[in-house]
Amino acid sequence: EICEQLLKPRHSHVMIFRDPYIYVVAGVVDNQPTRNCKKFHVYDKMWCDISIMPSGGTLNQPGVIDIDNFMYVYDSFSEEQQIYKYNFNYDVWHIVPCKMAGFKIPRSVGPCIFRWAGPDPESAKES
Repeated sequence: EICEQLLKPRHSHVMIFRDPYIYVVAGVVDNQPTRNCKKFHVYDKMWCDISIMPSGGTLNQPGVIDIDNFMYVYDSFSEEQQIYKYNFNYDVWHIVPCKMAGFKIPRSVGPCIFRWAGPDPESAKES
């Protein structure tokens, strides 16, 4: 079927599906980093804007995960790494401090993020 196209091409972004939307976050538009984000309704086949990210830098192929009604976008490319938390219900972004107990993740492009789906690692140690 024919669906509405993005007005401008985008690359180095991240996408995540949360029924009924596909979210497109950050990236590069017209050779410039963008903080604009969009969502695409898969049944109505229409695009609309969501809140602008609070990022001040370039998010180059960030990692993304959906946990408990929030989208977390991890920036591993900027000098000061941050996590951006998006509330699906209220269309609001927040910055979450990236605390790694002294561990520094090397700058990288295209980080992967995953969620542990097994038993709680702490409770598994006890058994």
